[in-house]
Amino acid sequence: MDLKALREQRAKLIADARAISDKATSESRGLSPEEVESQRKMLADARLVVEQLRNGEELEAEERSLSATLPESVRPESRGKKGEEAKSG
Repeated sequence: MDLKALREQRAKLIADARAISDKATSESRGLSPEEVESQRKMLADARLVVEQLRNGEELEAEERSLSATLPESVRPESRGKKGEEAKSG
């Protein structure tokens, strides 16, 4: 899953958890045990998505750093292009 999709997934989980609280507040009541459990699950899932985001962002940063330090001839993105050029040439 790409980082944009993960961010959207996290935003939806948090919005859904908020909606549970807002509904109970608008009805002048506390959360039912089922609502508490649903909200906890959504927030736990959102925290897992944060970990996936951190990992994905860290990987992208490492790839950028690696590309900046390698000669162009051995950069991962260059290797694919040279192979394609050889096939088309």
